[in-house]
Amino acid sequence: MKKIVVSAFALSMLVAGSAFAAGIQSQPGGAVQIQGNTEMNTNVDGGVKQSVEGSNNKAISNVGGMQGTVQIQGNTKVNTNVKGGVTNAVKGSGNTSELNVGGIQGK
Repeated sequence: MKKIVVSAFALSMLVAGSAFAAGIQSQPGGAVQIQGNTEMNTNVDGGVKQSVEGSNNKAISNVGGMQGTVQIQGNTKVNTNVKGGVTNAVKGSGNTSELNVGGIQGK
């Protein structure tokens, strides 16, 4: 009888933990809380091309949907669409090229 009770409790905690994880999600960039009927889409269509020629160059390309602490509640749609081509070219030495495309950043 004890084994059945313990197994039932463990199963209920596993199911409850799965439901909780579906409601609140966390990303490495920060805490993200989403509640309610929410649709989130991050679409990147096209090409992102970077070429670096020379020495001591730095090329950074970040395409991200959400960074930082974001709270979305209610009936909300969040869309980040990047269409077309993005090209970064760095020639020479000691140059830096950065491309940051983000949907929601900060708090």
